[in-house]
Amino acid sequence: MGTKLTLFLLALLLGSCATLSHYQGIGRIRRYTLHDKRLPREFDITTRALLKDTHYPSKFTRKRLKNTVRAIGDLSPHLLLLGGDYVTSLAHAEELFAALGNSPTHYGRYAVLGNHDRAIADTLSSIMHRNGTTMLAEESDTLLALLRKVRLNIEQEDPEIQEKGPIS
Repeated sequence: MGTKLTLFLLALLLGSCATLSHYQGIGRIRRYTLHDKRLPREFDITTRALLKDTHYPSKFTRKRLKNTVRAIGDLSPHLLLLGGDYVTSLAHAEELFAALGNSPTHYGRYAVLGNHDRAIADTLSSIMHRNGTTMLAEESDTLLALLRKVRLNIEQEDPEIQEKGPIS
């Protein structure tokens, strides 16, 4: 039996797809359920939202940011994963991460750098930290360790999941 991965992917497509979501300015919200026996068991029960490539505020406006925070809240994800290329100018980073810091998650917000973030990485990391977002190291096992921790917390809270047994 394959491992089940339920993934809520918040895909922000700018342009013609903007009418596909009932959140004004947000292109699409996609829900994926993946089954693949190669995926670690930790992927089995977590709901994650992914936000990436905002290039705030040039491609991703303040109005879209407000509606994105609302959409994330409605999804109620265990984790919010941020995929890089956040701002067009460091002057806007505080505003972006303060707003994202208001997006409710059960176990936090975690970020990686995009190719446009490398030059301002130290400052971005500080701004993220101030606003409740953790910068992940670029090691492949960092996310897996995080998911294991989240799964253990979820297992303690949910008797149905406890029946599946502990993580090996």
